[in-house]
Amino acid sequence: MKLRVILTEILEDPYLNLAIDEALLIKNDLVLRIWRNNMSVVLGILSRVNDEINLEYITEKNIPLLRRISGGGSVYHDMGN
Repeated sequence: MKLRVILTEILEDPYLNLAIDEALLIKNDLVLRIWRNNMSVVLGILSRVNDEINLEYITEKNIPLLRRISGGGSVYHDMGN
């Protein structure tokens, strides 16, 4: 199987980026995708919101909270990382 590398520089929408990742995962290709999001917090599929996220803080700061199809912990995204 050939590795595809996708560098996405213009898409900074976390909802769209997660949708693209989900589509690539379902297609089951070998892909390395490099991208970044606007400010957001993304939870893994099994992450528990109350255990990992300060909901009061992200609500106060208007930080979107999303959940990805893959596992792993919660991750803060912004244009600097």
